Amino acid sequence: MIYNFNIKMLHLFLILLLLIFTSPGKFTSDFLVITHP
Repeated sequence: MIYNFNIKMLHLFLILLLLIFTSPGKFTSDFLVITHP
């Protein structure tokens, strides 16, 4: 149970990193909007 949960979290983390590196401009703009509404 815990092992499967960790694997899912790792996959989500890797996907997030992929999105960050593929569209850095969009990510930074979204991040600024989220942190400074």
